[in-house]
Amino acid sequence: MPAPVALAVARAVGVGAWAALPARRAVVARHMARATEGGLMATAAQRAAREAFVSYARYWVESLRLSRTSPAEVDAHFSIEGRHHLEEARAEGRGAVLALPHLGGWDVGGSWLARQGFAVSVVVESLQPIEVFEWFVALRRTFGLSVIPLGPGAGTGVLAALRANHMVCLLCDRDIGGSGVEVEFFGER
Repeated sequence: MPAPVALAVARAVGVGAWAALPARRAVVARHMARATEGGLMATAAQRAAREAFVSYARYWVESLRLSRTSPAEVDAHFSIEGRHHLEEARAEGRGAVLALPHLGGWDVGGSWLARQGFAVSVVVESLQPIEVFEWFVALRRTFGLSVIPLGPGAGTGVLAALRANHMVCLLCDRDIGGSGVEVEFFGER
C-alpha cells in the first residue's frame, strides 16, 4: 500500500479507536491536559487525545511498513545528538544501555541505529499468544534488532548483550510488573 494511503488508513483507525474507547480516551485527555503548560481546555485536551490515538496507529503502520521502507527514506527523518557517547562505548567494547520512552516508532529508531553499524538489542514485553510474540521477534530481527524477552532471564540477556558490545534499548516508561518506584510526574503520582 502506498505510504499516503497507509497513513490515511492509520489516521482513520486512530480516530475510530479514539471514538470507540471512551474510557481510554478520557485517561489520555486527562494526561494531555495535565502535561501541558497551563493545562488544556476540555476540547483541546480531547483533540490532543485524538491525535495521540492517531499517532499510535501511525506507529503500527510505520513499523509494519519498515521492511519495505528504503534506508534513504528512514534516514531523511533521523538525526542523533551525542552519538560520540555510543561510539566511545562501542570502542571500549562494553556496549551501552539506552533508556528510552516507549514513544513513536521505536522500531524505526532501532533499525536506523542498527544500520549505522551498531549492534542493537531490545528488551520487550512477552505477548500472548506466544505466536504473536514470535511474529514480533521475527519482524524486529528483519530490522536488525536482537530481542531479549522481559522476564526472569532478561537481566542475564542484557548482561550478555553488553558483553557482546550491543547497544541495549530499555523502553523504560511503563511499569509492566506493577512493582516499580512511584514518582511524581506532572503533579501526580
